[in-house]
Amino acid sequence: MYYSSGLRQPEIAAQLDISQARVSRLLKRAHDEQIVRITVTPPRGTYDDLEDKLQARYSLKLAIVVDCPEDDDDAILADLGQAASSLLAEAGDRCRLS
Repeated sequence: MYYSSGLRQPEIAAQLDISQARVSRLLKRAHDEQIVRITVTPPRGTYDDLEDKLQARYSLKLAIVVDCPEDDDDAILADLGQAASSLLAEAGDRCRLS
């Protein structure tokens, strides 16, 4: 119900007339017994493994690999600019430019 129907734990508890804690324990048990498996699929255009390897190889604090599907200088610059803009937006107050 939690995974198949998208119901929240309180909703399942109310529907089955059991405590929310019991629902939580049952979900954990299902995971532990591999009845339920959680798979994280990275979004298309992300390259976590390659970024990790670049960081390790060159002692970088951060590496971002940008997907540029077009082999055109203007398109590549636009993709790089968009990635840089996203990075700066994520950095927020931690980043000061001078």
